[in-house]
Amino acid sequence: MRIAVLPTKFGYSAIALGPFDGTWEIASPKPLSEDLLVQLKGQISHRLAEYCWYISPWSGIWSIAVLWAAWGGLALGLSNLWGYGFRTALLYGWIRLLFFGNGIWLLCQTLYHWRGLRRARLIRTHLLDGEWETDEGLYVPPEKAIGPARSLGEREFVQFMIGQFPHLAPWYEQLLRVEKPLVFRYWPLGVTGFLRQMLLGPEIPIPPLVFELGLLDE
Repeated sequence: MRIAVLPTKFGYSAIALGPFDGTWEIASPKPLSEDLLVQLKGQISHRLAEYCWYISPWSGIWSIAVLWAAWGGLALGLSNLWGYGFRTALLYGWIRLLFFGNGIWLLCQTLYHWRGLRRARLIRTHLLDGEWETDEGLYVPPEKAIGPARSLGEREFVQFMIGQFPHLAPWYEQLLRVEKPLVFRYWPLGVTGFLRQMLLGPEIPIPPLVFELGLLDE
């Protein structure tokens, strides 16, 4: 992962981006102490562990989901309740659909979370393997380069920095990110959101890995 220690209106923030393949590359305008690096690594690991826990209900069920969906689709395709009469189809059709269609439903949810499951697997197997390395290719401006911008508001400061240093935009954009409350991911408002959550499961985005460091001189 690539971590940038970027100047903000009130100090500095460490912002981490993937891929989470065991690398720990950090770019900072000032050297960070060993204690601060240990603290930062612990905070990032803790937040990513929470992400893995949220997505864990869909992990390790690929073979079951595929076999169950294939069996359910075959059963739905070969059987025909209408042959037993309208009354039988009306009384038992919904039970048949829910029972045999459950595997297809589970497979759809698993496919929806496929990218997150791959990311969680990388995190679990490789996150703590690597050591800190300095990211020589990522330029972070020193304090003297952004001094006048401190008078701007928080959002205006971030937008100014994105305009001045486009190569840092992926990191600064994390400061502008607005997350949907967790309760609305599991119990969304509106009919469309409810149907989407029921068919595909809740949205589980990677959490924003933004950590306030304050003034590095202190």
